[in-house]
Amino acid sequence: MPSLSLKLKNKVALVTGASSGIGRAAALAFADAGADVVLVARRKDRLDALDAEISSRGRRAYVIATDLGTTSNAEKMIDDAAAHFGRLDVVVNNAGYGMQNFFDETTLDDARRLFDLNFFSVVAASRAALPHLAKTGGAIVNVASVAGLSPMPLNVYYAASKHALVGFGDSLAFELQNGVRVMTVCPGPVRTEFTDSLHGLPFPKWVLDLGAVLMDSPETIATAIVRASRRRRSQTIVPSWRSRMQLITSLLGPITARAFRFFIGHMREKRTTARDASTRLAA
Repeated sequence: MPSLSLKLKNKVALVTGASSGIGRAAALAFADAGADVVLVARRKDRLDALDAEISSRGRRAYVIATDLGTTSNAEKMIDDAAAHFGRLDVVVNNAGYGMQNFFDETTLDDARRLFDLNFFSVVAASRAALPHLAKTGGAIVNVASVAGLSPMPLNVYYAASKHALVGFGDSLAFELQNGVRVMTVCPGPVRTEFTDSLHGLPFPKWVLDLGAVLMDSPETIATAIVRASRRRRSQTIVPSWRSRMQLITSLLGPITARAFRFFIGHMREKRTTARDASTRLAA
């Protein structure tokens, strides 16, 4: 079997959310595999630094600083990238964010903003990219999450958006007959800026410590993304042992539900206690 570097040499890969975490690691992994890379995110200073690093590795990069929360920007991003390099072989839809809040403490506008980036920007980018990818026999790789396969309390909108992304990707993979492959990568917890924010939640320390041990590196997920771009399987959970954990969690549904309810009750109690103490101090 040819190596990934041979398959990707002189191809063009576009990666959203490339300024940090999984996106940054994926951009470097594609460059190391021989591809030129389109770097997309809001933080231009970080993209410029990544551009320089990719150039030092002998590949070309092109920076697009934009907010994909506006779907017209996602469409323009695709046209801009294809015009710059003259082709497009891989689109990695990785940009997204989550909200660590109780559902009854959020608003409908919160949900809309999150879905605009996590889901609708992916739909818009995929639609715009299809004609370009059909010419090259290319691939769409959507980065979802195991939260798109199971519940995620305190991050209801994030889980809902990832469930939508899994359904979109799996369905589109069966529908397309123009040679474009669609792959959905579902990572478990990863050490990124997003998961760093979880330490602000009132989980017991041992839960946070255990979560830190189980987290994967962005580089592990990036390797899976690069491999996914050259394969035809429609979905993968990263790393592979997490797929077995998902099965076990499903089989232990009642126990998992009790555990979730215990921790949610614990967190609500701590939040109520802190709020009552703050009210007394204010008085």
